[in-house]
Amino acid sequence: MSVELVCSNYAEVQQAVGYPSRARRQGLEGTVVAEFNVSPSGAVENLRIASASSDLFTGPVLEAMRDLRCKGQGMPVRVRVPFSFRLN
Repeated sequence: MSVELVCSNYAEVQQAVGYPSRARRQGLEGTVVAEFNVSPSGAVENLRIASASSDLFTGPVLEAMRDLRCKGQGMPVRVRVPFSFRLN
């Protein structure tokens, strides 16, 4: 199941993640994979960072994920969401 089907505002949340200024100054690029459960009612629960290329990227991802709105699927669903940080 796609995260876009479960969480309709995923693309907006993904785009809203700010690039950490410290990582930008250091020229760092990287990825973060967040994991969470979507409850049968659609609540985001047990949010955690599964992997991150740098701890500098985890804070902005966790902050943005608070705005995620998901639709319940009638049963708990585990979701993995990738975030990429690339300098232009």
